[in-house]
Amino acid sequence: MFKLRDITPRVKKLRNRYRDTIPTLDAERARILTEFSNKNRDDVPVIRQAKALHAILANMTVRVEPEELLVGNMAKNFRGCCLWPEFSGLGWLVDELDSGLFDRKEAHDAFMYMDEEDRRYVHSAEKFWQENCLAARFAGRLPEEVHKLGTAGVGISSLLNGTAPAGHYNANYRKAVKKGFGTIRQEALDKIKELQGSAGDDNYEKHSFYEAIVISCDSAILLAKRYAEECRVQADELNDVKRRDELLKMADSLYWIMENPARNFHDALQICLLYQYILLIEGNYLGLTIGRLDQHVGDYLKTDLDTGRLTMDEAQELMDCFFIKTADLIEAGIETSKIVYGIPCIENTDLIIDVLHRRGLAIEDARNYCVIGCVELSGSGCEWSNVSSPCSQGFMNIINILLQAINNGINPQNNQPGGLETGYLYEMESFDQVKDAFKRQLEYFMDWHFRINNVVGDIVAEFMPVPMASATMDGCMEKGRDMMQGGAKYNSTGTAILGIASVVDSLSAIKYMVFDKKHCTAMELYDAVMADWKGYELLRQQVINEVPHYGNGDPYADEIASWVSDLYTGRTYTYENSRGKYRPGIYSAGAHVLHGYMTWATPDGRLNGQPISDSASPSHGVIKNGPTGVARSVLALNPSNYGNGLQFNMKFHPSSIEGQGGTEKMKQFIQSFFKQGGMQLQYNIVDAETLKQAQANPDDYKDLVVRVAGFSAYFVELYEDLQNELINRSEISM
Repeated sequence: MFKLRDITPRVKKLRNRYRDTIPTLDAERARILTEFSNKNRDDVPVIRQAKALHAILANMTVRVEPEELLVGNMAKNFRGCCLWPEFSGLGWLVDELDSGLFDRKEAHDAFMYMDEEDRRYVHSAEKFWQENCLAARFAGRLPEEVHKLGTAGVGISSLLNGTAPAGHYNANYRKAVKKGFGTIRQEALDKIKELQGSAGDDNYEKHSFYEAIVISCDSAILLAKRYAEECRVQADELNDVKRRDELLKMADSLYWIMENPARNFHDALQICLLYQYILLIEGNYLGLTIGRLDQHVGDYLKTDLDTGRLTMDEAQELMDCFFIKTADLIEAGIETSKIVYGIPCIENTDLIIDVLHRRGLAIEDARNYCVIGCVELSGSGCEWSNVSSPCSQGFMNIINILLQAINNGINPQNNQPGGLETGYLYEMESFDQVKDAFKRQLEYFMDWHFRINNVVGDIVAEFMPVPMASATMDGCMEKGRDMMQGGAKYNSTGTAILGIASVVDSLSAIKYMVFDKKHCTAMELYDAVMADWKGYELLRQQVINEVPHYGNGDPYADEIASWVSDLYTGRTYTYENSRGKYRPGIYSAGAHVLHGYMTWATPDGRLNGQPISDSASPSHGVIKNGPTGVARSVLALNPSNYGNGLQFNMKFHPSSIEGQGGTEKMKQFIQSFFKQGGMQLQYNIVDAETLKQAQANPDDYKDLVVRVAGFSAYFVELYEDLQNELINRSEISM
């Protein structure tokens, strides 16, 4: 049986300081990079990237905070954030600073402090990065249709503003822990030696790649030693014997690690943490996961505990909330959510291993999978899965596709043509014609979506290689090729849809109201939607209350769900890029609220601007048949077809799963869902009233954690519309 343990006073103090500190944005990284870039424009991209990171790590501020045992920072201030102008420039920030928006934000809108000196520097560097950022390279190569897609509200809409090029991957932390970057550096030098005197069309590219690996390894080793020196300096200035000994022990570890393999649990954890920070500093990667930490460091923990080098209390301080003994993880996850409302995500390992193995991963690599970002699936340290497509442009808003299918290819929110001319709903004489119009629009937008993704992917691979990540990724050293250019052992690209329940419910409403029950004409339903339901409230309430909805296990709606799902997944698997095939997913990461702003009213009764449906979950307020009804609808999507992951959110009222009896009911529900083919689920155990109280009195609920999408967050730190979306999610009773 698992045992929950209190956090130590040191951890509590560190945590409180972090929570109570206002985040600070600074220009230190941008300053170092700008100075470097002005002097180093002629290097090949992979070497330029490696040298740029070396310059940053050699000159950035290194911080060792009071009482901490593991070090690492990305910016010059505590709880600080740096800037990555090489991707999207600095114009967006200058606009916010000049307009005053930056300083008007509240805490839940991501308020940050920035000092005057850094503000002046950002203004001075804006022009350089406007001309030399990644977004500037997109402008000349993307087809004109990217603007058309933007007005359609379906897919890629922000590329000309730029964004992070990679992210959503898992570097090989285990290799960094077990080998050390000194060994990896020597392997690269040996490869360079092998190339000398040999002929080959790609030898120059390989030589450049291996040279970049050497520089990257030097960077990692250098940064660790800089932290070590800071620990030693602080130790020399202290009279506190206990803290001085801690700092000297940390210095010993930091002088050793990165260059050499880990010797113990502390070394292993510090390597993983520092490598994570280095990767983030290199590229502002969204959704960068540390992956299977148990596989990276678990054997070191066991050895240290077995030999008495480490006590359980010391281990707890080094890694908070670490499961030390084999336990029933389903029960542990349920009990954790009862305490903190929304933490765990529960995955069906057997199904996922099968999905990855069918995707081409060797069975041993599939079994060692990890979850990337929210719910996306990938091999650990062996696959560049690019799960959210180049520049994180993987989302497709399919409810906007349906709106254009019934509005002759015109987006009703802005009255701009974006899709095919498939006619108007009132011209369609059967539900099959509606389905055909949707199918044609979906295929049209998918064709453009993946074509543009491929162009973007090629640009990113050319100009933004990632030698620091490639240094450990399986396959890259063997091929002599950067991860972004197909060097990893396995390669694929992911994408995802938003709003599937909104689409299913809207199609169900059209079928039921117009063609099956004939409660209204196609013209009446069309006019109601185009009027944002104003003047049609009785009809809207009939749609909301009478039409069969996804989320209740009703075959009427679920047959439509299967059709839409299979249409999307089947076509996704036909696309590929220079590295490999695409994989479909369903998740939202909170983007369903943002996309709701960009989506006109829909036939399911949803109003203009309201959130569209979240991930694979039902729309708000439609659940009538409890958790089993919801689960049956999710199973109708055929989860095993989603090689890029499927996200399923639920919200339970705490009273419905109280005590051991409630835990047992929840466990049986989860196990039954997985046995029937469910891939994943995550949940909040909290009632709407508690969330409303937290919204009104944030200081009293600072520690309330909720599951948002594929991530958990402090509720009071979320922006108001996302808070409201969480409040409005249906509460389910077991």
